[in-house]
Amino acid sequence: MIKIGFVINFSNKTWNGGYNFFTNLIFFLKKYEKKISIAIITDQQRNIIKKNFKNIEIIETSLLSNKFNLKRFLDKILILLFGKSLFFENFLVKNNIEVLSHSTFCGKNSKIKSFPWFPDFQHLHFPENFSFKNKILRNLNVLLASQHSNNIILSSKSVRNDIKKISVKAYKKSKVLYHTNRIIDFKNINNLKYLKKKFKIKKNFFLLPNHYWIHKNHLIVLKALSQIKKPNFEILSTGMLLDHRDRNHIKKIQKYIKDNNLKEFYKILDLVSFRDFCSLMKHSIGVINPSMSEGWANAADQAKILGKPCILSNIPVHLEFNYKYVKYFNPRDHKKLAKLLLSMSKKKLAVTSKKNNLNEIKYINDYLKIILN
Repeated sequence: MIKIGFVINFSNKTWNGGYNFFTNLIFFLKKYEKKISIAIITDQQRNIIKKNFKNIEIIETSLLSNKFNLKRFLDKILILLFGKSLFFENFLVKNNIEVLSHSTFCGKNSKIKSFPWFPDFQHLHFPENFSFKNKILRNLNVLLASQHSNNIILSSKSVRNDIKKISVKAYKKSKVLYHTNRIIDFKNINNLKYLKKKFKIKKNFFLLPNHYWIHKNHLIVLKALSQIKKPNFEILSTGMLLDHRDRNHIKKIQKYIKDNNLKEFYKILDLVSFRDFCSLMKHSIGVINPSMSEGWANAADQAKILGKPCILSNIPVHLEFNYKYVKYFNPRDHKKLAKLLLSMSKKKLAVTSKKNNLNEIKYINDYLKIILN
């Protein structure tokens, strides 16, 4: 039996998308693959993680703590000098971990196989959203991974095209792994009456499931609503409100809503429970993602399972998404988005909800081919 380690040293309140990614992958591994064991490596968040990952071994260590950057920096120096991280490798060997997945790299001379994951390379497209130091570190991490990992895991072809701009060697070492998402059982979907009461919903609604980060492009949706004037629908927005790169971003959004009298048509719900999230999506007219940059179309993937049409920005990664019921628009064109919203709101599509276990099995098989080879 092979033991795979995953580093999760953050909470769902700091990176909800990443947290959900690991939740999905580990859930499917437990469901379909019995020949491996799983360990989650964390810092001081054992009790938080334990609530979400039941019956999984959780190992606590200060080696990966965000509070000890000097120790993590020293690890990188050791990898450069010796081709392996002495402290971290000893820790992994002691805990019988043979593979480190979707985390850091262990070094070209390490006994531990490592498969780092890069969700996206947003800093290449929107450098203004990142500090000079952050951009240098992001690129350096890719260069080191190209030398000191077994393979690099990427979420889409468009992300793979991006890594080539940083390192041809990293590009050659990279593998695209399209991940799939899980949703709650259909029988546990909350009814519309419950949702209307809880979230004060008064009209048919679209769901906009994006965190309030600058590149997620919420403003284009608000401009589209202003173009429509008095829509016969609402837009319900879920996601974290804080962008650490611009802590005033949410205030700018709220000011636009107030100045343009959109409060009746646009509701910010913040983070909601996973059950409520799936229920809102199921009862929505459709799902909107106007983002300027993504690693993979997660919300669209969930919409596909729940049988909901999507309106997506025409960025390369969204164009990779294979789904019949998608309409695309230029993420800078609010007039086109307004037309799509009006059109979709007038003819509500009835698409069949379908959980596809074959997609889940393929995802795990493709993952294991990368890890075990």
